[in-house]
Amino acid sequence: MLSVLTSGGDPVALQRTYQSLAAQTDRRWQWCLAVGTASDGHAVPGLPLDPRVVLVPASAGDPTALLALALDSAEGQHVMTLAAGDRLSADMVETIIRDLAQDGWGYTDEEQVFPSGRTPDLWEKPDFSPELLRSQPYAVRTAVLPRKRLQDAGGIRTRAGSGAWYDAVLRMSEVVGPGLHLPGPLVVRIDVRQSQRFVEGDPADAARVVREHCARVGIAVDDVRPVFAQGRPVGQRVVRTLSRYPSVSIVVPTRGGSSVVRGRPRCHVVELARSLWVEGRYPHLEVVVVYDADTPSAVLEELREILGDALVLHRYEGWFHFSRKCNVGAIVARGEYLCFLNDDMEITSPDWLTEMVSRLEDPEVGAVGARLVFADGSLQHIGHRYAGGGAGHPLFGWRASTLALGAAAQVAGERSGVTAACVLLRSSDFARIGGFSELFPLNYNDVDLCLKIREEGMRIVYTPHAELVHFESQSRVPRILPSETTLLSQRWAGRLADDLYLRQSRPVAVRHAFLGRPDGTAGEAGDPATPAVPVSAEPHLAEEIN
Repeated sequence: MLSVLTSGGDPVALQRTYQSLAAQTDRRWQWCLAVGTASDGHAVPGLPLDPRVVLVPASAGDPTALLALALDSAEGQHVMTLAAGDRLSADMVETIIRDLAQDGWGYTDEEQVFPSGRTPDLWEKPDFSPELLRSQPYAVRTAVLPRKRLQDAGGIRTRAGSGAWYDAVLRMSEVVGPGLHLPGPLVVRIDVRQSQRFVEGDPADAARVVREHCARVGIAVDDVRPVFAQGRPVGQRVVRTLSRYPSVSIVVPTRGGSSVVRGRPRCHVVELARSLWVEGRYPHLEVVVVYDADTPSAVLEELREILGDALVLHRYEGWFHFSRKCNVGAIVARGEYLCFLNDDMEITSPDWLTEMVSRLEDPEVGAVGARLVFADGSLQHIGHRYAGGGAGHPLFGWRASTLALGAAAQVAGERSGVTAACVLLRSSDFARIGGFSELFPLNYNDVDLCLKIREEGMRIVYTPHAELVHFESQSRVPRILPSETTLLSQRWAGRLADDLYLRQSRPVAVRHAFLGRPDGTAGEAGDPATPAVPVSAEPHLAEEIN
């Protein structure tokens, strides 16, 4: 049986919720309604007397305290909260009883309906993502928890304030394990005044319960603070405490090329070095520059002047081969960690690498990617999305403050993969999985690398709190080598069918700059708003491919 917990609400809204319960295909439900009762015994005028509706005597008060009272009256194997006026799909109870283990917990997608009559939003949630759950209560509002385990773990703790249900979900993730994503939507939220209310209640309460969760699971943090975008709270930034500063080798493939940026000529690798070598930079750092034979000697001299003893120069002979150049750099690198970085980058914050290194404090994390923006401030990269047989950059070209895809650009979380234009991983892991496959000289090398990392059972994390400017062209129309698309399909077709972490929130049209499909086709089936931008294999553009 499923017990639904509701605290307060106006009569019309409560009647709407009751109607969705009464319409369930499986009648094994209970509604624990914490509201004051009228003299005729009805909780709400117009609400029928139903033995499955448990009236919890309560005066008006703190909503969290009312939920705690409702939980005390619950008898179901699982419990969930539901705001007055919101509805469950007709098969919600049936799905939970069928799919959730007795002591398991899960969550579902949700649809948001607006009083203005605008098209509803569907928020398709990712599969269980522990880093994202710490960064955003994405699974909380629709979470279904095992009642007995919750009560044994302290129930709904009123001291958590408006973050009490978030606190409950985090505790269940600790004692039960990963939650099960139940595709839906199975919950419909009505009369939402603001699309995608990612954090309900006081964002300081949410930050506090995440901080307490980190302490319980042994994650040392300097701070947990709310993250805002477009004037609303979308999650939290977990600032991890570095227990040490492992040595990092930044590997930069280059040929010393230049272009005009913001109206001025720019030698990319030199300007990258200048932005790297600033006060407050990460300690224990070396920069391995793998340069082509035709790189101007003046460029190499400038690098020596900027980086001094931290510079390692390695001459590369032969035609351009991105994977091979990176592998050569990794061989001569001495750092415990490797950071592969394109030369057409600009570092805008000295703590970018500290943020990325802190994510590798988690032994389950195998690689970390940053947020990349174009020179005009629009998004270039928030992680890879693998779906429909292809690999792409979701939200390519969107404004940096976008709330699309569950505000994925704004909060740290798991990804299927990240671009090799800026990726950090352990040198030992890189060596163990065989580095970049040299069967992918130009394209898909980072896709293949990330999938090999995941095959090792490690997670890949994206963090927007390390942001770099990428001077890659936004208008370039590249192409893909057929041999690489065929090889990727042969290796990873099963992993490219459906992304676990970046699902599309409709009706927002999610535009991709596609790295291309293994079958050589363009775009994403069924999404006319998704243009195809395949990756270039032309030598003069090859250093822009990631």
